[in-house]
Amino acid sequence: MGKKKKPTLNDIAKATGVAISTVSRVFSGKAKISKETTKRIIDAANEIGFEIKSKSSIESTRTIAFIVYYGRKSMYENPFFISSIQGAYDYCNKNDFSLQIHFCEKLNLEMEIIAPLVEKKLVDGIILSTVSTNESVLNYLIENKFPFSVIGRPTKSSQIIWVDNDNFNATYNIVSSLFNHGKTRVAFIGKDLDYHFAEDRFNGYKQAFTVRGFSIKEELIFLRNDDKWKEFLNTFLMDNEIDAIVTDDDEMALEVLTHLNEKNLNLPIISFNYMPFPKQYFKQLSLIDIRPKELGYWSAKMLIDFINGSASIQNRLIPINIDIKSI
Repeated sequence: MGKKKKPTLNDIAKATGVAISTVSRVFSGKAKISKETTKRIIDAANEIGFEIKSKSSIESTRTIAFIVYYGRKSMYENPFFISSIQGAYDYCNKNDFSLQIHFCEKLNLEMEIIAPLVEKKLVDGIILSTVSTNESVLNYLIENKFPFSVIGRPTKSSQIIWVDNDNFNATYNIVSSLFNHGKTRVAFIGKDLDYHFAEDRFNGYKQAFTVRGFSIKEELIFLRNDDKWKEFLNTFLMDNEIDAIVTDDDEMALEVLTHLNEKNLNLPIISFNYMPFPKQYFKQLSLIDIRPKELGYWSAKMLIDFINGSASIQNRLIPINIDIKSI
């Protein structure tokens, strides 16, 4: 008696009356198939003894979780989050994925949200809306081989799906433009360099000095992250002759504006993001649009492409347009 032949995808197709390509897509998870058709194919496979090697694709939730880090402010006070979520939603919606939003007040607290999603397989992938230089969560997701993407450049950039602005070149171009306008005493003010975007912006600032052959003046650089930083910032602004100020984000720009107004100092400030400030601030303040909707869109696209098996790990830098006239 000959050895019994193993059932094939073709046998399942014949048993269910669907195309073999439909059977293949059910087992690969690379396209959305109706629940009724999927159930009929799975039941037929079990009935004829077809070995299903992995149920992960069949049991796909077709849902992406978006982790929002809102910090001290409500997400509604910062258009970055709304716009990046909108971009991710647009791509998910067009590709039959749902977008699930989770709010996290601080970095380093996200494991309480992420661990259940991963361990219970409640979603197919995760988008992290930012990343700090402490990348324990990223390491956890890598170790668990769980699909995820990051808005922001991570340290292990070749191993992770990520999208970010070209923060280095943006700040380099800003400072170079200020030099072209005769403003050579350009200060850089930031709270800290715990985020790669701030680190990249600071490095772009320094590179602009290096390329012009200017010495980097330490007295024009303010980086603090302690309880007394506001007090020191006030002293910094009063004790130094400054032509213009570049800050690492718009929250810091608002703090700087407050101190300048208290001392009746009128200096141009260039920063990133676009939080809604009162109109009178824009006489001093130039905000550079970091295109958050595109960041959200690409974070979802590259992640879903990876989940569907249509692309490997990718990353993308989005250029930032600098309006020299505003400077």
